[in-house]
Amino acid sequence: MDNGHIEIANEIMLNIACSNGWVNRWEPVKFNKRWVDKIALKAGIFFDKYPDLLNDDNLMEICDGEVSEVEEKFGLLDGFKELNEIIGKYFERGKM
Repeated sequence: MDNGHIEIANEIMLNIACSNGWVNRWEPVKFNKRWVDKIALKAGIFFDKYPDLLNDDNLMEICDGEVSEVEEKFGLLDGFKELNEIIGKYFERGKM
């Protein structure tokens, strides 16, 4: 697994966890490796194809944006559906 993809996954998971009050952004947190790997795989596929989209604003929007706006902005891009699905599964299960 590419370290850059793992960093992206950790940032996605941190955004979700902070947005939902699961953790405090300024306290250290260790995420479940299984979820990190699953999200890193899908994030890697998506952001390797669209590296210009990899920034804090887009990561936050993908994690916590208005669903219809996120779908409109990213929904037709290759790999987004799969990334969005794994993020949704992580969110639904509330797993750290």
